[in-house]
Parts: sequence; C-alpha cells; structure tokens
Amino acid sequence: MEEPHLCAIRHGRCSSYTLLFASAFWVVINPPWEIVEAHYELKDWMIFLVFAVISILIPYTLYFHGMKHILSSRAIITSTLELIVAVATA
Repeated sequence: MEEPHLCAIRHGRCSSYTLLFASAFWVVINPPWEIVEAHYELKDWMIFLVFAVISILIPYTLYFHGMKHILSSRAIITSTLELIVAVATA
C-alpha cells in the first residue's frame, strides 16, 4: 500500500514561522537601532533585499513545494539529509 503524499504541509505557513523565529533571533543578536545607526544607502538595502530573496525566499519556497510531491517516508529522509548536505557543502 502506498503512503499518502505530504500535501498537508502548507509551505507558506512553514516559511512564515521559520522567518518569524529567525527574525526574532536576529533582533536579539543585531538590534534594529544598530542597523539604523549604520546609515546604509538605498543601494545597500537593495542588495540586502536581493540577497534575502535569492538565499532564503526562493530556496524555502522550492523546498516546501517539492516536499508536497514526495512520499512521507522519503520526506523524512530528505529533511534529515538537508542538514547534512548543508554542513558538508559549507
């Protein structure tokens, strides 16, 4: 008997929670008033935005979208291997 697909996960909700908790962490590590005091120019903010979209938003969206198309047993293995591959490639 084939296992059900992992369609129950809402990638928007998972991404939102992930980004929310990551933001809460970075507010403690690098407070907003320090960022304001750095006096970044508009060009710098645009680079930050492009970097955030390319390095966080697109990969998370593709990852959770891909998880919908695999079986739950393979999703568990994939999510476990994600950390190992990330550490190995870093």
